[in-house]
Amino acid sequence: MLNALPFYFNLSLCFSYGTRNALGMCRFIVSVIRIHSPDMATLQPSGEVPIGANLSQVNVTTTPRSASLVLVVEDHDDTRLLLTLLLEMRGFKVVEARNGEEAIQIAECVRPDLILMDTTLPRLDGFATTRRMRQSLTLSALPIVFLSGHVSPEARAAAFAAGCDDFLNKPLDTERLDQVLAKHLLRGAGMQANAEYSNASVESKLTAPSL
Repeated sequence: MLNALPFYFNLSLCFSYGTRNALGMCRFIVSVIRIHSPDMATLQPSGEVPIGANLSQVNVTTTPRSASLVLVVEDHDDTRLLLTLLLEMRGFKVVEARNGEEAIQIAECVRPDLILMDTTLPRLDGFATTRRMRQSLTLSALPIVFLSGHVSPEARAAAFAAGCDDFLNKPLDTERLDQVLAKHLLRGAGMQANAEYSNASVESKLTAPSL
């Protein structure tokens, strides 16, 4: 179902008829995804955190994922919906946060593979949120990609100083989004594979009979 969507759904075409119509179409497409795709009955994959969930009752999932999980941190409902749709059309699973404090709590619970972080957030902005994550043992190596309408060199420098791994401008360039996702998620997969290979190599040496 998701693979078929790009052939009859053109986001830029929808926006040519106005933002309100485009957002209405997005909501319609998301509802179609939920109805026709069993594993997309909700925007959150099984065992992960819906917006507003009681985080104290959620356990970190250790089950291998069939797709990479992206945490979208964005306080604007329509922008968050569009990002979720774009990611799900590309085969990713998505979990959402509306502010910096919620982002940290959800990231600790579900351990996403990558975070898309808006810079301007309530309670705790993207810069402070990223700095706190970089101080966390469990989140320090997590790829964080900033999303910002501020395109000045100073804004980019502040984002990287806070600890982000990459920077995307708003309005979003989907080709650039694809490049960034591939870059950081493939890097993460490679790091995990190398770690598994190293562990297996060490174990084999420890268990090998001495000559």
